[in-house]
Amino acid sequence: VDIDVYQGMTPAFTPYRYRNKMEYTFGDLEIGGRLEVGMHKKGRFMSIITTDECQLVPEDFNRILAVVRAFCEERGYEKYHKKTHKGLLRNLIVRCGVRTGELLVDIVTTTEPGFDEEAIKTAEVEIVLQINGKVRDRIMIASNIDKSAMEEAAKANKRVQELTEGKTIVKMICVPNKLVNVVVK
Repeated sequence: VDIDVYQGMTPAFTPYRYRNKMEYTFGDLEIGGRLEVGMHKKGRFMSIITTDECQLVPEDFNRILAVVRAFCEERGYEKYHKKTHKGLLRNLIVRCGVRTGELLVDIVTTTEPGFDEEAIKTAEVEIVLQINGKVRDRIMIASNIDKSAMEEAAKANKRVQELTEGKTIVKMICVPNKLVNVVVK
């Protein structure tokens, strides 16, 4: 590097949540272990560690990873084994548009039949129901529902109905695939 051209280092805006693309691998930590989706363990090319609490990626990436893992475990899908060349699941690629905020989720599979593309679109996620910021319940909802459907699911919840009875709902704050906060007076 030419010292006359070098302008020094510029620090990152933040050391957290700065990645806009991740490529995760399906595998296991131990031979024959449970399905993992994440990164390769240091020094162990065949061992995968689930990284669903990674602080380098947006929270949405961690939620997507957890939903995809649960979906694949529930259906008994097998990871692709590099030595035997058998199995269905290879990689999970997640990308976030920096300007648009749109998410791209790509599940890379082998040519083995059996992956249910339609079912993954409606996989369920657990969301938190809050009243005035305090957690009151948790429910399972389809991951692809919009904010108005999330609000309706929250209003239909028995616990929310009990705790808001006789009170005025001022507003409802929805964070997709994460929580609904019911603000009451």
